Amino acid sequence: MTTSIQNEKKIRHIVYSYATSLTAPGVVAGVPSSRAQSFSFFDNKLVGYQYISNFLADRTDFDEAAVLSFKEGVTTRADVIQKLGEPTGQSVYPLVDDKADRAIGYSYSFVDTRPATIVIERQSLTIVFGPDEVAKKITYTKSGRT
Repeated sequence: MTTSIQNEKKIRHIVYSYATSLTAPGVVAGVPSSRAQSFSFFDNKLVGYQYISNFLADRTDFDEAAVLSFKEGVTTRADVIQKLGEPTGQSVYPLVDDKADRAIGYSYSFVDTRPATIVIERQSLTIVFGPDEVAKKITYTKSGRT
């Protein structure tokens, strides 16, 4: 378990993770697959969760081109789900700044540690929506292969 402070509130985080041998079907043959699920709690209440996987059956990678089409003040929650599918994470206050807001997220991570090939790829998208379900804040990061 880890803790963090957000909006001056102490948040507890619990993470469950799982990895396989090289024989499990993953995104790249010969590279171990993994998945993780995190849960965030404030005052003993669930305030957020996130799931991430690079198993072929439930991989959580998503389309960067779709992300780049999203616009704050214009894009709706329904627009995002139509283009990216159901979110792999959601959060509420105090993980978002305003008590009336809700955030959805999409995350993906891939690590290739084969000899002479070390590649770490990460993608993360968080979109905060107001009560009208229009995007207030869009945060997208990508590192690794481009």
